[in-house]
Amino acid sequence: MEAYATEEQQLEAVKQWFKKHGNRLTWALIIVLGMIAGGRYWFHHQSVVANQASDNYALMISALEQNDQTTLKSKAELLIKDYPQSPYASLAALVVAHQAVKEGDFKNAQEGYKWVLDYSKQADFQALARARLMRLLIAENKADEALALFDEQKARAFLPLMAEMKGDILLKKNDVKGAVSAYQLALKSAKEEGMVGPLLKVKLEDLGISVEDKKAEKS
Repeated sequence: MEAYATEEQQLEAVKQWFKKHGNRLTWALIIVLGMIAGGRYWFHHQSVVANQASDNYALMISALEQNDQTTLKSKAELLIKDYPQSPYASLAALVVAHQAVKEGDFKNAQEGYKWVLDYSKQADFQALARARLMRLLIAENKADEALALFDEQKARAFLPLMAEMKGDILLKKNDVKGAVSAYQLALKSAKEEGMVGPLLKVKLEDLGISVEDKKAEKS
């Protein structure tokens, strides 16, 4: 805006500018205020949804403790259908899949674990589902499908377990070199001694690979 000699001229210039651009400014303010209100509504809505999902999950766990399978399954289905983005939906799918395994219903168990792999937003839950599904497929003699699930980058804390299962599969396929590599990865990725399966060292030693005792190294 140009410099004016008197306050009257400046005031008149402001009036003229607002007269010319006032409508734009008004609409801009309306849009900004609308965005703020929309943001507040979204956060409030998310909070309500989270509380509802939490409440339904609590009811599902209560049903599990009471062995009320009807309520357990209905609440799990509700969480998966209505709150798919919530971590409670992933937990529900994992719980139901685990129950299905205990009942020998491997088909529904696989579906539950696959749902978590496909839709869960929580990487740790996906890793757990991957490990459990891999183990289930091995039990069903579907070694190739189980092997296809192995992903070192997505295994996270379950890498020792999944690498050992990979080694078992490769050993049955007479791929001794691949099995040794998988077993060594399992051993290396275990951050604590307790994470290593009791048979892992035996498996390596049976293949002619000497395994140093970590406890002996520390002493």
